[in-house]
Amino acid sequence: MKHIPNILSVLRIPLSISLLFMTASPVLYIPTYFVCGLTDVMDGYLARRFHWETKFGAKIDSIGDFVMLGSVFSSIFFVMKIKLERYMLLMISAVATLKATNLVLTRIKFKQWNAIHTIAGKLFNIPLFISLPVCMLVGAGNIPKIYMDVLFTALICGAALVVFEETLIIIRLKEYDANTKSVFMIKNKK
Repeated sequence: MKHIPNILSVLRIPLSISLLFMTASPVLYIPTYFVCGLTDVMDGYLARRFHWETKFGAKIDSIGDFVMLGSVFSSIFFVMKIKLERYMLLMISAVATLKATNLVLTRIKFKQWNAIHTIAGKLFNIPLFISLPVCMLVGAGNIPKIYMDVLFTALICGAALVVFEETLIIIRLKEYDANTKSVFMIKNKK
């Protein structure tokens, strides 16, 4: 039973990759997408609820999150052919660079590759998670460009805030804790 969270995290990786091959079929894509999201929610919940947390589980969860996010953004940009303004691409590049910097900082400071799981990160995932199936069902081409621009600008700004908070947490932590909920809730052992 204690391996269920790790199994869910590992399962998210091939499911996320399969999303790239399902974009032409919302009937396949959307249920698989929701299963990926469910594994993301349930792995952490079960691990914390039943004290099944492991270092391997934290690492594989971070990898699963990275692969899913990469597949989702690849679906949006390359497969659904949603056109982004130049400033949006620059913002996405900045957020991705800061996220990569956070991983390197975590490696240097705490001698591990891992990601922080904050409340802001979880809250940000809600509109991100809902937006893709809505765009897919309605058809991105049927949504006025101004609405798509506002949606993606808001999502990119939300991602920027989440990643910036992660940076502050990594800088302030003395001992690594992947489950630090907020920059305001840092628990450094003395």
